[in-house]
Amino acid sequence: MTPTSTKTAGQKATSVIRDWILAGDLEPGAKLSQHRLATELGMSRIPVRDALRSLAAEGLVTVTANTAAVVAELSPVDLQELYEIRISLEPRLGRLAIPNLTHDDFVAMEELLDRMTATEDTDDWLPLNNRFHEVMYTAADRSRSLGIIRVVRRQTDRYTAVYIELNHDVVDVEHRMILEAARQQNPMRLEALITAHISSSYEEMLRFLDHEGRVPALEKTGARTR
Repeated sequence: MTPTSTKTAGQKATSVIRDWILAGDLEPGAKLSQHRLATELGMSRIPVRDALRSLAAEGLVTVTANTAAVVAELSPVDLQELYEIRISLEPRLGRLAIPNLTHDDFVAMEELLDRMTATEDTDDWLPLNNRFHEVMYTAADRSRSLGIIRVVRRQTDRYTAVYIELNHDVVDVEHRMILEAARQQNPMRLEALITAHISSSYEEMLRFLDHEGRVPALEKTGARTR
């Protein structure tokens, strides 16, 4: 197998295993056998091993010293830190994006929102949601911050799915308000809307994990809570 084909197989394995984790087919704490995954994917263990390393870098997989791998579990403190990162970066990226957003960006975001509203399938909704936010944040021209946000959002997507199932209509409205604030070039309103959007999701995550009261609520100002 050539290096190029190995890389392609590794990327495919990473994408498929990531989808299984985010969809809940591989639950937190589940052991990940390289041999079993390679058999299911119809490939050798080398790209699977590389995929697990990539997913460990994303925080979705934990690899121990003896190379055993399990699906990472997120504690309330883990979630708090991830949402602190999101709330410190995403509203700022939205504000910085406003002067650079084009007509094509707005059209793309509107189309993504229409598709999100139309689907009841969370597996379809999540990538559309991430794409909606990425179209906006890319316009901020902050590649390092965008890279951090991509990784953090992947780690929280499986919990975001629960929030969406419980609050689909509310989230649709929030997204429309975010888009409208961007169109109106209102940076203060956009920052406030994105902050509230992330905070609501965080609070629902805590309720889902049944750990209310064990972790302080994320402040709307975005200040650290510990």
